[in-house]
Amino acid sequence: AIDEIKSWEDDIKESKWSDKLVQLEASKDKRPSPNKDDWKCESCGKQKNLWFNLSDAYIGCGRKQYGAEESCGAATEHFKNTGKKYPLAVKLGTLNKNGGDIWSYDEDDMVKNKNLAKHLSHWGIDIMKQEKTEKTITELTVQRNKDYSFGLVVESGVELVNVRDKELIGLDNLGNSCYMNSVLQSIFTCDEIKNKYYPKNYQDILLK
Repeated sequence: AIDEIKSWEDDIKESKWSDKLVQLEASKDKRPSPNKDDWKCESCGKQKNLWFNLSDAYIGCGRKQYGAEESCGAATEHFKNTGKKYPLAVKLGTLNKNGGDIWSYDEDDMVKNKNLAKHLSHWGIDIMKQEKTEKTITELTVQRNKDYSFGLVVESGVELVNVRDKELIGLDNLGNSCYMNSVLQSIFTCDEIKNKYYPKNYQDILLK
């Protein structure tokens, strides 16, 4: 699982906003409480899956996640309602001295932010004092993949028989080509395709 998580994290790119993020003035009434227990969604009041907007310090629920507590999605709505001007938010429960989950609404993806510590410090949050209390998006995704019951979409528990007959010969699977193979094999069952592209003796060829 550790290798899978690292593989996912290696694909996360630096945000285009890391060096040019606009942050509003950190007035006293804008700064979040230094007490984590006071952090809650400004819309519904829940205290899990909270996302902190690095531009204006708004705290809101993220979108619903598999394996996570029900959320109202206020953080995303806030981005839309403020003219889509404040693009970066960090998941508070994932904050630790090494960073945390950062979502770019503008880039519509998880991103890295080399200036995260600086952006949090602007609002009085010391990243070196933060401890992770929730699973990251990557951890939740890996968990979902591991927990998914593939028996729901395959013939789980059923004894299958290999079939080899006319028009039932597929392509060799390279490990990641099964979807393409399925699509191609379905297309090649269409009479229009067979009549146009197959030689007259195609049924004999398929059995060779």
